[in-house]
Amino acid sequence: MFDGLQVTNQLLSSGVLGTVKIRKAGYPVRMTYANFLARYKILFGRCPATAPMDEQKAAVRKATKTAEQTEREVQCGKTRVFMKSEAYFALEKARDEAGIKHRLTLQAAARAIMAQMACRKKVWAQSTAVIQEEFRSYLKRSEDERTARRIAREKLLAEHAKERANSLSLAYS
Repeated sequence: MFDGLQVTNQLLSSGVLGTVKIRKAGYPVRMTYANFLARYKILFGRCPATAPMDEQKAAVRKATKTAEQTEREVQCGKTRVFMKSEAYFALEKARDEAGIKHRLTLQAAARAIMAQMACRKKVWAQSTAVIQEEFRSYLKRSEDERTARRIAREKLLAEHAKERANSLSLAYS
């Protein structure tokens, strides 16, 4: 049924035996560099998955230091990052704390912007009220001036008409 040598060769070639060795060594969590960099970028900043391997490994070390883990707990392989369970949980905790810190910073910035907008709205409302008041005052003054000029013109015309009537009545008398 099963040939022990053939099964061993199949397990070896598929990588299962390598995985078992790694897990026995105490590194049950394995991630590709791309997945690690995408998941923990909040801890070290930006490092694209297309960056050279040296930069990717440096980013992994920086994330490891941020989570206060040693190089024994997080190992860098050729294509994967190997972590002990404690290191994985420490990285997850550091990631959550950094996320909370970033969210609080964003919320504070959003609140500041909202406060600025409210202040500007209040200033705009006050400015609009002042402008409206000044414009209404201007309209009232200009209406009063027009009324005063019309009255003065009518008075002048009335005086002119009276003088003309007096001059005509003197002329005919």
